[in-house]
Amino acid sequence: MNTLALWVEEYLDFCRIEKGLSDNSVLSYSCDLQHLLQFSNSRSWSEGPREYLELMEFLNSLYEKKLSASSVMRMSSTLRNFYRYLIQNGKMNLDPSAQMESPRRHRRMPKMMTHAQMESLLAGPDVQTPAGIRDRAMLEFLYAAGVRISEMLSLTMHQMQLRHGFVVCTGKGDKERIAPVNENSVAWIAQYLKEVRPLFLSKQNTKNFGKSKKHSDQQKVFLNERGKPLTRQGFWKILKIYGRNAGISEHLLTPHVLRHTFATHLLEGGADLRSVQMLLGHADISTTEIYTHVSREQIQKVYRKHHPRG
Repeated sequence: MNTLALWVEEYLDFCRIEKGLSDNSVLSYSCDLQHLLQFSNSRSWSEGPREYLELMEFLNSLYEKKLSASSVMRMSSTLRNFYRYLIQNGKMNLDPSAQMESPRRHRRMPKMMTHAQMESLLAGPDVQTPAGIRDRAMLEFLYAAGVRISEMLSLTMHQMQLRHGFVVCTGKGDKERIAPVNENSVAWIAQYLKEVRPLFLSKQNTKNFGKSKKHSDQQKVFLNERGKPLTRQGFWKILKIYGRNAGISEHLLTPHVLRHTFATHLLEGGADLRSVQMLLGHADISTTEIYTHVSREQIQKVYRKHHPRG
């Protein structure tokens, strides 16, 4: 066993025993480092890459094997951790991964609906029925506020400040933020709260409803027809039905499609990126910037309309 192979075995034992990593994590590290071992053996490097340029040779070989950017990114992370271990344990003096930059993960462009598709979706629920009123209220709210599905379904009654035109949402990391809602959305939610929610709540089967959960669940805003909190899975079944009826392709009905549509339509309407960031609850504006590509067509329209040579 050469030196690098011995170091790899020691590192994997360290991850398994001292760091207490799961078997899957250790297996993932092992697979990554096997690539390093194979490449080092092909170069007759008994201790593996010891310089930055040698490490770059290894990473370039991964691209030649057609590995994806996400796989190389994971490999880069494994290498950093591995070399940090070697430095801390006196195996090496210089860290060849210190100058290494991770490849940027390819970010998929968000899918969104057109204005016409969104209007068709909103018109889908039969508002002559209690369930239809609830569904219209939910769809209007998601399009008006741009909240995550999980944020909407976790809303409790005390978070609804409809008289003031907003709700208080609890997002990632239990961070609260204000989500403004328009008058149309407020009207549908108010109708649901007045006419439908009490009806659903009255159908609740208290015998099968755990006492420890009863009070908190009764405070949830959006309920199913049995009076229990509507689940994420339940909502998406509802959405797919309305999407299908509106002739919207199922590939558009992703978990974030309404949120993406909200952000995109705001930017197309002239909203600034920082405001959209605040409305979406993004901690970093770089997360919001992914929506700017969809406004290129709008920008071109403005250019053609207003530029003297447009």
